[in-house]
Amino acid sequence: MAPNPTSPVHSQQHRHKSHHHHHHGGVYPPHHLSSKASGSSEHAGWVEGITRLTENHAATALIASDPAPLPSVITPTQAATPPSSFPSASLTPQEDFDSKIKHAFETLESEVKRMGESIVEFGAPDGFGPTDLDDAELDQLLTSVREHANVLGAQTTEIRRRRQPSPQDGDKNMATADICVRRRPGPGVSPLELRVAIVGNVDSGKSTMVGVLTRSMLDDGRGLARSKVFKHNHELETGRTSAISQHTLCLDESGNVLNDTAFRATTTADYVSRSAKILTLGWSACQKKHLGVALALRVPVFFIITKIDLAPAHVTQHTLTTLQSILKKPGVKKRPFVVRTRDDVVTCARHMHTDSLAPIFLTSCVTGEGLDLVRLFYNLLPQRVDWAERAGGLAEFVIDETFGVPGVGTVVAGTVKRGVITTNTPFLLGPDIGDGSFNVCYVKSIHYKRLAVSRVIAGQTAALALKKIKRCQVRKGMVLVAEALKPQASWEFDADIAILTHSTTIQPRYQAVIHCEIVRQSARVVAMDKRRLRSGDRSTVRFRFMNHPEYLVAGSRFVFREGRTKGIGVIVETNAAPEPSVPDLVEEEEENQEEQ
Repeated sequence: MAPNPTSPVHSQQHRHKSHHHHHHGGVYPPHHLSSKASGSSEHAGWVEGITRLTENHAATALIASDPAPLPSVITPTQAATPPSSFPSASLTPQEDFDSKIKHAFETLESEVKRMGESIVEFGAPDGFGPTDLDDAELDQLLTSVREHANVLGAQTTEIRRRRQPSPQDGDKNMATADICVRRRPGPGVSPLELRVAIVGNVDSGKSTMVGVLTRSMLDDGRGLARSKVFKHNHELETGRTSAISQHTLCLDESGNVLNDTAFRATTTADYVSRSAKILTLGWSACQKKHLGVALALRVPVFFIITKIDLAPAHVTQHTLTTLQSILKKPGVKKRPFVVRTRDDVVTCARHMHTDSLAPIFLTSCVTGEGLDLVRLFYNLLPQRVDWAERAGGLAEFVIDETFGVPGVGTVVAGTVKRGVITTNTPFLLGPDIGDGSFNVCYVKSIHYKRLAVSRVIAGQTAALALKKIKRCQVRKGMVLVAEALKPQASWEFDADIAILTHSTTIQPRYQAVIHCEIVRQSARVVAMDKRRLRSGDRSTVRFRFMNHPEYLVAGSRFVFREGRTKGIGVIVETNAAPEPSVPDLVEEEEENQEEQ
């Protein structure tokens, strides 16, 4: 039997089945999960629920990058005031040239100081600086850019150079160049950090891909690369990863991979100290439902199809065709883009922030085909969030792991969502699982990628050692925030939700498990703006947590599930309602029994 190309990561390659149901004359057809409907229960997944959506479903709008708010709940943002128009002064050609260079340098300086890196195009009409340049003039301009970048403590790297038709003279070609300007590492300079979740089917080559990238080596076809990233002996014996793992890909200011064959988890700090940009690659075995969750949460995705050296051409083409058809569904609305050249990589990296592009890479970890394009894409991959803006806010650290370290005490790991975390500064830790309160605590030491540091800023992951806090006092989903933020735990929250799949109807008192970032807890629907909801419907509802309050932020996306039911939502407003009293709970239980 011919081997199939498999896609890890950022991609899952399965033969998806898609069935569409249409409503006629207001009569609902048998639901796809009911016993009367054709097909099996396999069709209840996230991917199937999303791909079944059509433009006629209200749920489709919520999955959009910028969903239109429901008028009954969310107040539309007022349109920005248009900028004032200024008459352009008459300039000589040399003055115009110098003015454009000055403006380009000022903009570039602002971007590098704020974001840490900037990828710009010089010489193009929609790029930076003057246009309609020949090669000599472009070289002179890039020399000035390098000198200016050195003053800023940054490095310039030429990604590509092209010749394009001049907009002013169609018979003349102008020279353009794409340049990456990145801040150099040094004392007091925090490296850029991106996190990439790698998901894929069993035996799709996730561990092998990570081993090849983080060890700068090729696989031998018999498990050499994956053996470098395994954690347990039984993983070496079976060849399959059994634990969620994270590995670090370190890049210098020129975009070169610092990882080599000597890279180990215990030596990560040495590589991190020399890095200008860091990618944290985390992966685990999964099913295609994880692709559906990523699509529902609007997480940008890209796909890597592996083992193309083993697959016949017709199998590879069938995989591409199937994947492309799924990405074009109304509920997905992504444009598949097969990456074959460096120009394609630059195009994809520039437009990943639009959340509508889905790059597809064809690779082989044995022959090395396509790996250079993947490395270049990682090098140019932009951050999703403007962390520089968030770094100026009050500190907020989300806890996703807890540890008890002998000789150190309680250690929490997580992500800095806002502000700056420094040692020996008072923070509020909560919400307490008992009463939802926030208590003062201090951070006595900070480790970033196994490197001891005195502070971490928004966008970075870190491990914090807490003073006089027992491990039993912390849990996943708690936060560490600045005292000035005056946080409150929420028992209830209002959300704009969309139902992807459900066998019957959803009504008040319906219960589901909420997954919002690290928060994971059962919640009950206590109010709705509609009497009942079916698959494909959209509504505003109020959820109430069943066990204890949580710290939530308006605007956060979440998913909820219960059995085969799948849904997505956006938090509109939080409500720190008091915990329900015992008589209220008894009365509610009696009402439930009467209804039954």
